[in-house]
Amino acid sequence: MSPLGLYYHDTQYLSGYALRVNGSRPILLSRNTEQNYVATFQLMHSEGAVLGTARHAADALSIRRTRFLADGLRERIGVLNANAHPVDVVVELEFEAAWRNYMLLETLDYASLLTCFGFESSGCGPVPTLEGQWEQLAIRRLGPWSVELDPFPFVGAGLKLEIECIHIERARFGSTEELQALFESAPRDSRTTVYEPAKR
Repeated sequence: MSPLGLYYHDTQYLSGYALRVNGSRPILLSRNTEQNYVATFQLMHSEGAVLGTARHAADALSIRRTRFLADGLRERIGVLNANAHPVDVVVELEFEAAWRNYMLLETLDYASLLTCFGFESSGCGPVPTLEGQWEQLAIRRLGPWSVELDPFPFVGAGLKLEIECIHIERARFGSTEELQALFESAPRDSRTTVYEPAKR
């Protein structure tokens, strides 16, 4: 685990990882990271002010996080109520998974290829959905440059992209150099590609 996220075999699996107690992040008091596979963090949460000694005034909670990296990421979280009365505690772990964003980029790349070639598909994926699931994606053509995605994996009511296009009117090329020369001299234009959710 690093400030850039959690990596394994050069692949980023987590881009963010945060602890919240009763809706806010605890205050870091100390940490011990002498061993490269285990780290201990001592934190404090207070419902009161967080300036100076005032942070200890209202419903203070002592929190210890012990994180292990061995056959995966494991963490033990302990919460100690230092008050003379019960305190309601809600503990939340917030994960930011870079893998989902990568798969969305792969999905968009695949959908754009189908759009350019005029194809449809009933079995793209699985792709991540907004509900946190993984499902097969159906792609249906609505027009020359618009398609319907079901389920719609992106945030919002639709997605509109301006794409630069290069047209080379040949199927075969004598060499890579010839293709490169034609590519560089071909005229450019743009197309607006529209992706829409399925109508229910």
